[in-house]
Amino acid sequence: EMPNRKRLAFFTKDPIEWTGDYEMAAFYKTLIELRKRNPALAGDATYKRILIPNNTAVFAYMRESGTARGFVVLNLSHHAQHFAIPDSLPTGSWTNVFTGEKKQLSDCKYELMPWGYDVYH
Repeated sequence: EMPNRKRLAFFTKDPIEWTGDYEMAAFYKTLIELRKRNPALAGDATYKRILIPNNTAVFAYMRESGTARGFVVLNLSHHAQHFAIPDSLPTGSWTNVFTGEKKQLSDCKYELMPWGYDVYH
């Protein structure tokens, strides 16, 4: 994915320069590979919103299909967010798809940087 770093002019010809590094390629490759191998991300998987104490800034949800599961937590603000993930998540070890770090998420203290995100399976 090539980023466009300039504001586009409307109603006039404004070409986009598609040159440079593909900065987001690894990010999208990781997500695409996860979607292919994890049935919890299929269209027929169940969706459940996870209520976090600060629901105005933090959005979290879980997807499940059989024994496969995925958990996403997003900081939708320009402030760091500190919170505990409720014990409504299934117990067990979760793996961060971007870092490979394994974590017990239920009732853990959690921090997300501004506009941060974590994706677990």
